[in-house]
Amino acid sequence: MRRALPVVVTVLVAVSLWVTGGSAGPEKIAFPVGWEKFVLHNTVDRYDIKQYRELYASSQDAVDAVKAGKPLPQGSPGPAPTCPRG
Repeated sequence: MRRALPVVVTVLVAVSLWVTGGSAGPEKIAFPVGWEKFVLHNTVDRYDIKQYRELYASSQDAVDAVKAGKPLPQGSPGPAPTCPRG
C-alpha cells in the first residue's frame, strides 16, 4: 500500500491539472491604452536563450528624446524592468 500511495497522488495531481487547464490565456492579457499607436524602436534576438523581444515606445517623441539624451516627455511610461532568470 505504501508503494502505491505516491503513484495515486501523482495521478490525482496530474488529472486535476488536466481538468482545470492552464491558468494563462490571451483573455487575461491587458494591453496599455493606445498600444496600437506605439512605435517599434528596437528588437532584441537572444538566440542563446531562444528569446525574441520587440521594444516599443509610446511615441516617436519619446524615442527622439532618449536618443538626444533628454528626459522622456510628460505621460510617457517608464522603462520596463528586466528580471534575471532563475
